[in-house]
Amino acid sequence: MPLAPFPKIHHWSYNWNTHTEDHEGEGMQDTEVVFIGKDLDLRDSLTESLTTASIFLHSRHPDDLPQSPLRGNLAVVFVDADLEQTHEIVYAVSRQVGYLVPFVMIGSPRSLRHVVQAMRAGALDFLTPPLDDQQVFDVVREGSQRAERIRAITAEYDQAQTLLQKLSPREAQVMRLVVEGKMNKTIAIELQISEKTVEAHRYRLMRKLKLKSTVELVKFACRFVPGTLPADSISGEVPGEAVPGFEDRVCRPLRHMHEVDRQADITKA
Repeated sequence: MPLAPFPKIHHWSYNWNTHTEDHEGEGMQDTEVVFIGKDLDLRDSLTESLTTASIFLHSRHPDDLPQSPLRGNLAVVFVDADLEQTHEIVYAVSRQVGYLVPFVMIGSPRSLRHVVQAMRAGALDFLTPPLDDQQVFDVVREGSQRAERIRAITAEYDQAQTLLQKLSPREAQVMRLVVEGKMNKTIAIELQISEKTVEAHRYRLMRKLKLKSTVELVKFACRFVPGTLPADSISGEVPGEAVPGFEDRVCRPLRHMHEVDRQADITKA
């Protein structure tokens, strides 16, 4: 059965403001999600699954994202499985709201490989119709928790960049060489300055960055200085290289979060 034509005004929002005393979506009031797709039946099915919780559902036709930007704190991007270029859609939404929004594929997968690729790319889940209300609530709750963490990491990254901008070009050079493990004498020879000057630069940069030890400096640089964290230590779940200017501020901090989670899993094992 052919799909009904998408409305001329492609962006759509609905707020289910139904308050019940023991509904499955407990604790998700004022949560916002967005559906990106062309399938109106799929959108309506998702809407029906959210009727028992006060969740604000935005909807956008993929072609209208540039003209109808999203705002606010989104918990999840539901991406129509029939659409191509999923990552470009997720990044477009993420650029608009200022952080990398968790995404969920929704619809009928083209193949098992389609599902595997989506999950490897970082999707929270791949929901297939008919939608299960509890499954929808669970994925929105998980997305909301992850989005909150991502926003915190992004804010922390922004604060770090503010501190880094206070460094002089020479102080930034010294910092990178210190993080590489080089001694003051080696740094002095490489930069053709005295050891005392190196010490002075180290003292000033530590004060500007509000750090107390070289160990703290190394940790700070690995988290917030582009190019410091080795590529082979990154999980690869967030391929932000495709988005110039967006990688350092949003994707890189999230990669660090994945690495922290990975190391925590290794420690538990």
